[in-house]
Amino acid sequence: MIFLIKSHWQRIRQKSASILYLPTLRLVPLVHYFLFLIYHQFHIFYKYPESKVFLFSLGHQVLLLFFLSVLFIPKLLYSAWFWGGITAYYWILLIDNWFIVNNHEILAGYWQLLFFASFFISPQKRAIFLKTHSKFLIGLIFLFSIIQKTISPDFLSGNVLHKLLLSWESYLFLDIFLPFDYVGLVQENLQNMFFSDQQFLPRQLNQGPPILKTIAKFMSLGAYVLELSITIIFLLPKKYAFKHAQHWVLLLFIVSTYFPLRITGFMYILTVMGLAQTQANQRLIRTMYLGVLTVYICFDVLIF
Repeated sequence: MIFLIKSHWQRIRQKSASILYLPTLRLVPLVHYFLFLIYHQFHIFYKYPESKVFLFSLGHQVLLLFFLSVLFIPKLLYSAWFWGGITAYYWILLIDNWFIVNNHEILAGYWQLLFFASFFISPQKRAIFLKTHSKFLIGLIFLFSIIQKTISPDFLSGNVLHKLLLSWESYLFLDIFLPFDYVGLVQENLQNMFFSDQQFLPRQLNQGPPILKTIAKFMSLGAYVLELSITIIFLLPKKYAFKHAQHWVLLLFIVSTYFPLRITGFMYILTVMGLAQTQANQRLIRTMYLGVLTVYICFDVLIF
Protein backbone atom coordinates (compact mmCIF):
# COMPACT_ATOMS: atom_id res chain seq x y z
CA MET A 1 0.00 0.00 0.00
CA ILE A 2 2.77 2.41 0.99
CA PHE A 3 4.65 1.44 -2.18
CA LEU A 4 1.61 2.30 -4.32
CA ILE A 5 1.19 5.66 -2.60
CA LYS A 6 4.86 6.49 -3.13
CA SER A 7 4.64 5.38 -6.74
CA HIS A 8 1.61 7.57 -7.45
CA TRP A 9 3.18 10.50 -5.62
CA GLN A 10 6.33 10.20 -7.75
CA ARG A 11 4.22 10.18 -10.90
CA ILE A 12 2.36 13.30 -9.76
CA ARG A 13 5.67 15.05 -9.06
CA GLN A 14 7.03 14.05 -12.46
CA LYS A 15 3.90 15.31 -14.24
CA SER A 16 3.98 18.57 -12.27
CA ALA A 17 7.64 19.10 -13.09
CA SER A 18 7.00 18.42 -16.78
CA ILE A 19 4.26 21.07 -16.83
CA LEU A 20 6.60 23.64 -15.28
CA TYR A 21 9.19 23.05 -18.02
CA LEU A 22 6.75 23.26 -20.92
CA PRO A 23 7.54 25.91 -23.55
CA THR A 24 5.40 29.01 -23.19
CA LEU A 25 3.48 28.21 -26.38
CA ARG A 26 2.52 24.86 -24.84
CA LEU A 27 1.82 25.95 -21.28
CA VAL A 28 -0.34 29.02 -21.98
CA PRO A 29 -2.91 27.29 -24.25
CA LEU A 30 -3.20 24.44 -21.73
CA VAL A 31 -3.86 26.70 -18.72
CA HIS A 32 -6.00 29.09 -20.75
CA TYR A 33 -8.17 26.22 -21.98
CA PHE A 34 -8.60 24.81 -18.48
CA LEU A 35 -9.54 28.17 -16.95
CA PHE A 36 -11.86 29.12 -19.80
CA LEU A 37 -13.71 25.83 -19.40
CA ILE A 38 -14.09 26.28 -15.63
CA TYR A 39 -15.09 29.94 -15.89
CA HIS A 40 -17.61 29.31 -18.65
CA GLN A 41 -19.13 26.31 -16.86
CA PHE A 42 -19.35 27.75 -13.34
CA HIS A 43 -19.69 31.50 -13.90
CA ILE A 44 -20.63 32.84 -17.33
CA PHE A 45 -23.30 30.30 -18.31
CA TYR A 46 -25.18 30.52 -15.02
CA LYS A 47 -25.05 34.30 -15.09
CA TYR A 48 -27.39 34.50 -18.10
CA PRO A 49 -29.30 31.19 -18.09
CA GLU A 50 -32.73 32.48 -19.09
CA SER A 51 -32.01 34.56 -22.16
CA LYS A 52 -31.07 33.73 -25.73
CA VAL A 53 -32.17 30.12 -26.07
CA PHE A 54 -29.53 29.16 -28.62
CA LEU A 55 -26.53 30.82 -27.01
CA PHE A 56 -27.25 29.72 -23.48
CA SER A 57 -28.78 26.28 -23.87
CA LEU A 58 -28.08 24.54 -27.17
CA GLY A 59 -25.07 26.80 -27.76
CA HIS A 60 -23.79 26.00 -24.28
CA GLN A 61 -23.99 22.25 -24.88
CA VAL A 62 -22.31 22.54 -28.28
CA LEU A 63 -19.50 24.63 -26.81
CA LEU A 64 -19.08 22.18 -23.94
CA LEU A 65 -18.70 19.29 -26.42
CA PHE A 66 -16.31 21.49 -28.40
CA PHE A 67 -14.23 21.96 -25.25
CA LEU A 68 -14.28 18.29 -24.32
CA SER A 69 -13.13 17.28 -27.80
CA VAL A 70 -9.65 18.35 -26.70
CA LEU A 71 -9.53 15.28 -24.44
CA PHE A 72 -9.66 13.09 -27.53
CA ILE A 73 -7.76 15.36 -29.92
CA PRO A 74 -5.14 17.22 -27.81
CA LYS A 75 -3.69 18.90 -30.90
CA LEU A 76 -6.76 21.11 -31.00
CA LEU A 77 -5.25 23.12 -28.13
CA TYR A 78 -2.67 24.45 -30.56
CA SER A 79 -5.04 25.02 -33.47
CA ALA A 80 -6.04 28.47 -34.69
CA TRP A 81 -9.41 27.06 -35.81
CA PHE A 82 -10.19 25.79 -32.31
CA TRP A 83 -9.41 29.10 -30.61
CA GLY A 84 -11.04 31.02 -33.45
CA GLY A 85 -14.34 29.25 -32.72
CA ILE A 86 -14.08 29.97 -28.99
CA THR A 87 -13.16 33.61 -29.64
CA ALA A 88 -16.14 34.07 -31.98
CA TYR A 89 -18.56 32.49 -29.49
CA TYR A 90 -17.23 34.56 -26.59
CA TRP A 91 -17.48 37.86 -28.48
CA ILE A 92 -21.04 37.05 -29.55
CA LEU A 93 -21.81 36.58 -25.87
CA LEU A 94 -20.14 39.90 -24.97
CA ILE A 95 -21.80 41.95 -27.71
CA ASP A 96 -25.19 40.42 -26.99
CA ASN A 97 -24.91 41.44 -23.33
CA TRP A 98 -22.60 44.47 -23.66
CA PHE A 99 -24.51 46.67 -21.22
CA ILE A 100 -24.50 44.16 -18.37
CA VAL A 101 -21.18 42.28 -18.69
CA ASN A 102 -18.50 42.94 -16.08
CA ASN A 103 -15.15 44.61 -16.75
CA HIS A 104 -13.21 41.37 -16.37
CA GLU A 105 -15.42 39.66 -18.97
CA ILE A 106 -14.56 42.41 -21.46
CA LEU A 107 -10.88 42.09 -20.54
CA ALA A 108 -11.15 38.34 -21.18
CA GLY A 109 -12.52 39.17 -24.63
CA TYR A 110 -9.53 41.41 -25.44
CA TRP A 111 -7.10 38.77 -24.18
CA GLN A 112 -8.93 36.14 -26.25
CA LEU A 113 -8.50 38.27 -29.37
CA LEU A 114 -4.83 38.79 -28.57
CA PHE A 115 -4.30 35.08 -27.99
CA PHE A 116 -6.10 34.17 -31.23
CA ALA A 117 -4.08 36.76 -33.17
CA SER A 118 -0.85 35.16 -31.95
CA PHE A 119 -1.56 32.09 -34.11
CA PHE A 120 -0.93 34.23 -37.20
CA ILE A 121 2.53 35.27 -36.02
CA SER A 122 5.53 33.26 -37.16
CA PRO A 123 6.42 30.48 -34.67
CA GLN A 124 9.80 32.07 -33.94
CA LYS A 125 8.19 35.35 -32.85
CA ARG A 126 4.93 34.11 -31.33
CA ALA A 127 6.20 33.69 -27.76
CA ILE A 128 7.69 37.20 -27.86
CA PHE A 129 4.42 38.54 -29.26
CA LEU A 130 2.42 37.04 -26.39
CA LYS A 131 4.94 38.17 -23.77
CA THR A 132 5.16 41.75 -25.05
CA HIS A 133 1.48 42.33 -25.67
CA SER A 134 0.24 40.63 -22.49
CA LYS A 135 2.63 42.79 -20.45
CA PHE A 136 1.42 45.94 -22.20
CA LEU A 137 -2.23 44.93 -21.75
CA ILE A 138 -1.76 44.43 -18.00
CA GLY A 139 -0.01 47.79 -17.71
CA LEU A 140 -2.81 49.47 -19.65
CA ILE A 141 -5.50 47.90 -17.44
CA PHE A 142 -3.90 49.20 -14.27
CA LEU A 143 -3.16 52.59 -15.85
CA PHE A 144 -6.89 53.10 -16.49
CA SER A 145 -7.63 51.88 -12.96
CA ILE A 146 -5.13 54.32 -11.44
CA ILE A 147 -6.50 57.24 -13.46
CA GLN A 148 -10.02 56.42 -12.30
CA LYS A 149 -8.95 56.13 -8.66
CA THR A 150 -6.92 59.35 -8.84
CA ILE A 151 -9.73 61.52 -10.16
CA SER A 152 -12.33 59.95 -7.88
CA PRO A 153 -13.00 62.03 -4.75
CA ASP A 154 -14.16 58.95 -2.85
CA PHE A 155 -11.47 56.32 -3.36
CA LEU A 156 -8.34 57.67 -1.65
CA SER A 157 -10.52 59.15 1.08
CA GLY A 158 -11.66 55.61 1.87
CA ASN A 159 -15.36 56.33 1.32
CA VAL A 160 -15.81 53.66 -1.37
CA LEU A 161 -14.15 50.91 0.62
CA HIS A 162 -15.85 51.99 3.85
CA LYS A 163 -19.27 51.46 2.27
CA LEU A 164 -18.19 48.02 1.08
CA LEU A 165 -16.83 47.09 4.51
CA LEU A 166 -20.21 47.88 6.04
CA SER A 167 -22.17 45.37 4.00
CA TRP A 168 -19.98 43.10 1.85
CA GLU A 169 -19.59 39.57 3.17
CA SER A 170 -16.33 39.07 1.28
CA TYR A 171 -14.57 41.07 4.00
CA LEU A 172 -15.82 38.96 6.92
CA PHE A 173 -12.35 37.42 7.31
CA LEU A 174 -11.30 40.77 8.83
CA ASP A 175 -13.32 39.93 11.94
CA ILE A 176 -10.39 38.03 13.47
CA PHE A 177 -8.24 41.19 13.30
CA LEU A 178 -10.79 43.79 14.48
CA PRO A 179 -11.47 44.71 18.13
CA PHE A 180 -15.27 44.69 17.67
CA ASP A 181 -17.99 42.39 16.35
CA TYR A 182 -17.50 43.01 12.65
CA VAL A 183 -19.60 40.02 11.55
CA GLY A 184 -22.51 41.30 13.62
CA LEU A 185 -22.16 44.76 12.06
CA VAL A 186 -22.29 43.39 8.51
CA GLN A 187 -25.24 41.10 9.28
CA GLU A 188 -27.14 43.99 10.85
CA ASN A 189 -26.55 46.19 7.82
CA LEU A 190 -27.56 43.43 5.41
CA GLN A 191 -30.82 42.99 7.31
CA ASN A 192 -31.41 46.75 7.27
CA MET A 193 -30.75 46.87 3.53
CA PHE A 194 -33.16 44.00 2.88
CA PHE A 195 -35.89 45.62 4.99
CA SER A 196 -35.36 49.05 3.37
CA ASP A 197 -35.52 47.59 -0.14
CA GLN A 198 -38.69 45.65 0.70
CA GLN A 199 -40.36 48.80 2.03
CA PHE A 200 -38.91 51.10 -0.66
CA LEU A 201 -37.17 53.16 2.01
CA PRO A 202 -33.72 54.81 1.87
CA ARG A 203 -31.02 52.59 3.29
CA GLN A 204 -29.83 53.39 6.81
CA LEU A 205 -26.58 51.64 7.68
CA ASN A 206 -24.80 51.32 10.99
CA GLN A 207 -21.48 53.10 10.29
CA GLY A 208 -19.59 51.14 12.94
CA PRO A 209 -16.76 52.52 15.09
CA PRO A 210 -14.45 55.27 13.68
CA ILE A 211 -11.56 52.80 13.38
CA LEU A 212 -13.38 51.11 10.48
CA LYS A 213 -13.13 54.32 8.41
CA THR A 214 -9.42 54.55 9.22
CA ILE A 215 -8.90 50.95 8.14
CA ALA A 216 -10.81 51.62 4.90
CA LYS A 217 -8.58 54.61 4.14
CA PHE A 218 -5.41 52.63 4.88
CA MET A 219 -6.53 49.71 2.68
CA SER A 220 -7.49 52.10 -0.13
CA LEU A 221 -4.07 53.75 -0.03
CA GLY A 222 -2.34 50.35 -0.01
CA ALA A 223 -4.34 49.18 -3.04
CA TYR A 224 -3.55 52.45 -4.84
CA VAL A 225 0.21 52.15 -4.24
CA LEU A 226 0.22 48.50 -5.35
CA GLU A 227 -1.72 49.24 -8.54
CA LEU A 228 0.51 52.23 -9.29
CA SER A 229 3.58 50.00 -8.88
CA ILE A 230 2.13 47.46 -11.31
CA THR A 231 1.35 50.22 -13.82
CA ILE A 232 4.89 51.62 -13.73
CA ILE A 233 6.67 48.25 -13.79
CA PHE A 234 4.57 46.80 -16.63
CA LEU A 235 4.74 49.91 -18.81
CA LEU A 236 8.46 50.56 -18.35
CA PRO A 237 10.53 50.03 -21.50
CA LYS A 238 12.47 46.79 -21.52
CA LYS A 239 15.84 48.45 -20.87
CA TYR A 240 14.51 49.94 -17.60
CA ALA A 241 12.62 46.84 -16.46
CA PHE A 242 13.38 45.21 -13.10
CA LYS A 243 14.23 41.52 -13.43
CA HIS A 244 11.22 39.37 -12.44
CA ALA A 245 9.70 42.36 -10.58
CA GLN A 246 6.50 42.32 -12.61
CA HIS A 247 5.76 38.74 -11.60
CA TRP A 248 6.19 39.26 -7.87
CA VAL A 249 4.18 42.47 -7.73
CA LEU A 250 1.40 40.93 -9.85
CA LEU A 251 1.29 37.82 -7.64
CA LEU A 252 1.16 40.03 -4.53
CA PHE A 253 -1.79 41.93 -5.99
CA ILE A 254 -3.63 38.73 -6.96
CA VAL A 255 -3.20 37.16 -3.52
CA SER A 256 -3.97 40.29 -1.50
CA THR A 257 -6.96 41.43 -3.59
CA TYR A 258 -8.61 38.64 -5.57
CA PHE A 259 -8.27 35.93 -2.93
CA PRO A 260 -10.25 37.66 -0.16
CA LEU A 261 -12.71 39.30 -2.56
CA ARG A 262 -13.04 36.22 -4.81
CA ILE A 263 -12.96 38.17 -8.07
CA THR A 264 -12.61 35.09 -10.22
CA GLY A 265 -12.58 36.55 -13.73
CA PHE A 266 -9.74 39.02 -13.17
CA MET A 267 -7.80 36.44 -11.18
CA TYR A 268 -7.91 33.86 -13.99
CA ILE A 269 -7.04 36.29 -16.77
CA LEU A 270 -4.16 38.03 -14.99
CA THR A 271 -2.69 34.65 -14.03
CA VAL A 272 -2.73 33.43 -17.64
CA MET A 273 -1.25 36.70 -18.90
CA GLY A 274 1.41 36.49 -16.19
CA LEU A 275 2.30 32.95 -17.29
CA ALA A 276 2.53 34.18 -20.88
CA GLN A 277 5.51 36.30 -19.79
CA THR A 278 7.45 33.39 -18.26
CA GLN A 279 9.99 31.06 -19.78
CA ALA A 280 10.62 27.36 -19.24
CA ASN A 281 13.65 28.09 -17.03
CA GLN A 282 11.61 30.24 -14.60
CA ARG A 283 10.42 27.30 -12.56
CA LEU A 284 9.90 29.17 -9.26
CA ILE A 285 7.74 31.89 -10.82
CA ARG A 286 5.65 29.35 -12.73
CA THR A 287 5.24 27.32 -9.54
CA MET A 288 3.94 30.43 -7.77
CA TYR A 289 1.42 31.24 -10.51
CA LEU A 290 0.15 27.67 -10.78
CA GLY A 291 0.17 27.17 -7.00
CA VAL A 292 -1.89 30.31 -6.40
CA LEU A 293 -4.24 29.25 -9.18
CA THR A 294 -4.68 25.75 -7.78
CA VAL A 295 -5.46 26.97 -4.26
CA TYR A 296 -7.95 29.51 -5.58
CA ILE A 297 -9.76 26.95 -7.77
CA CYS A 298 -10.02 24.57 -4.81
CA PHE A 299 -11.79 27.22 -2.76
CA ASP A 300 -13.81 28.75 -5.59
CA VAL A 301 -15.09 25.62 -7.35
CA LEU A 302 -14.57 22.61 -5.12
CA ILE A 303 -15.32 24.06 -1.66
CA PHE A 304 -17.63 27.04 -2.17
